[in-house]
Amino acid sequence: MQKDKIFNKCIDLFLKEQPDSSASQFIKLIIDSHPQYRNYHTIFDDLCYKIGLGFYGVESIKKNYYIPVFKYYPDNILEEEPREEFLINKNYPISFKKVYTYLAKEIVYRLMRIKNINQILNNQI
Repeated sequence: MQKDKIFNKCIDLFLKEQPDSSASQFIKLIIDSHPQYRNYHTIFDDLCYKIGLGFYGVESIKKNYYIPVFKYYPDNILEEEPREEFLINKNYPISFKKVYTYLAKEIVYRLMRIKNINQILNNQI
């Protein structure tokens, strides 16, 4: 299964299971601000890029197992120091499917904690 399909499935499931949650409302706000895209992975990838954040799975030394990573690029608007942040212990990698499920959830929750996210959505998109 491709990463975008895994990511999209996770977001779809979340929206169906918790349609009235603050996270679902936040996801809908982001979707509405990206009418040109039909794919959740593309929407969040585009938003993260504009913020200066990347997300991906890095294959571990154990084949077919991965570690979810956030990358903070130089000059990111979150004022984070440029770095790669491994989101789980490198000694306990997970499957490709679990990596993109994990990243979908983590991205939503991290973006929700950005105090000026509405301003970012209005100015950056």
